[in-house]
Amino acid sequence: MARPLRFLIRISAFVRKEAAEILRQPRLVITLVLGPFLILLLFGLGYSAEPTPLRTLFVVPEDSVLQPYLRENAETFVQQLVYEGMISDEELAKARLRSGQVDAVVVIPDKVYETVRSSQQAVITIYHNRIDPIRARYVRAFADLFVNQINQRILQVFAEESQQEASTLQPGVRAAKESTNSLHLAMESDDPEATQQHLDELDRNLTDLETALLASSLLLGRLKEMEAQDPATDPQDPTEILAQLRKQVESLEERDRTPGQEEQSTQAVTEIDQDLTRLDTALEEFRSIDSQVLVTPFRGEVRTVMAVDLSLVDYYVPGVLAVLLQHLCVTFGALSIVAERRSGTMELFQASPLSAFEVLAGKYLSYLVFTALLSAVLTGLLELALDIPMLGSWAHYSLAIVALLFASLGLGFVLSLLAQTTSQAVQYSMLALLISVFFSGFFLNLELLRASVRLISWAIPGTYALQLFQDIMLRGQPINLFWVGALVAIGAGTSLVAWLLLRRTMART
Repeated sequence: MARPLRFLIRISAFVRKEAAEILRQPRLVITLVLGPFLILLLFGLGYSAEPTPLRTLFVVPEDSVLQPYLRENAETFVQQLVYEGMISDEELAKARLRSGQVDAVVVIPDKVYETVRSSQQAVITIYHNRIDPIRARYVRAFADLFVNQINQRILQVFAEESQQEASTLQPGVRAAKESTNSLHLAMESDDPEATQQHLDELDRNLTDLETALLASSLLLGRLKEMEAQDPATDPQDPTEILAQLRKQVESLEERDRTPGQEEQSTQAVTEIDQDLTRLDTALEEFRSIDSQVLVTPFRGEVRTVMAVDLSLVDYYVPGVLAVLLQHLCVTFGALSIVAERRSGTMELFQASPLSAFEVLAGKYLSYLVFTALLSAVLTGLLELALDIPMLGSWAHYSLAIVALLFASLGLGFVLSLLAQTTSQAVQYSMLALLISVFFSGFFLNLELLRASVRLISWAIPGTYALQLFQDIMLRGQPINLFWVGALVAIGAGTSLVAWLLLRRTMART
């Protein structure tokens, strides 16, 4: 019974010692709590999600017909486009771009009509001077949107022209209806000559309508063929109605003038009249369709299955917490044993009945308590100031915090036992921080790293903690016991190495 009691007393002595050492440095405590919080607060308040406007200069050939149109409508293509004028000298425009007077230069190609006639796309070139890959991708997205808008506007002009042409078809439909009525009267009066005459007139009317409707019908397309349609409710497009009319007229011309056929012919004329009415209605519907909808019948809409819509700040908070808490623990651990050597207490440990395990256990317990309190304060400040999302369980979040602190302290103790001076310990902890920033998934997604390099990532405690924090805080998922087990395994492995190194250091000579 006395042996376990002595063990607990020795460990608790380290807790009191480390707590007193920390409390004697109030500035350090304030810096450790407020420093990380202020960094995240400034990031959250300073980040702007508004798209960056691009000052854009256009290079257009002097004889281009697009000059007046672009001058009047340039800023309507893309919301982020700021029109900075139009010149014809491409090299002068590039010089202004290099000097920072503009952010982008749009070069409109010459001889667009000849290029398209040769079955080639006319290339609109957009120059930029961005060195940041993310901002360069932003310019590429801006360029794609601009070119898509140009194509859409051109198609919209064609659509409007086709709709205008459709309005000129309606008099032809009325003429065909008049011919149909005259044909019906001629058939009722049993006048073969008049019947044939009006039938020929109807045939010419349909031919004129088919010719005039060609361009419009190509634009309207066959969207209804992409999905199942009820034939009874399908409105049909003008081309289909005309094709049906043509078959009816040809069938009428081929019928004999026998009494048995007259009733069928009369019924066919009635159907032709009904189809002409449907054609007139279809043309009116075609004219009423928004020209922009005609050229862009589909639009995309992106939605998330997450419970909340996350901002960029929300996304980065778990990563910042993981890297920051790991760095604090590594720094505390890295300076701990070095400080004992510098103050001379290591010689006292060697002369005392303390074992290496008791020294290490005492330091683990003291720093775990302190860093856990620090994590709670930091989390509370972030929750109050930035309203960070917590979709999962606070208990699971706390368990992930403890696992991260345990693994990170072990790494810090190993670095402290390898370092000979305080400056070396600081350098080691800074190297660990840099490795964590670049390889934990905080700065770059792990999927962007090669598999061979990704092995480094899985040796970093912050990598597992970042995954745990994101799953718990942002996705609301239960804790992943595999990641927790990995953190515990890292902590156990580094604890074993630290114990072996400390036992060798404390060995009596």
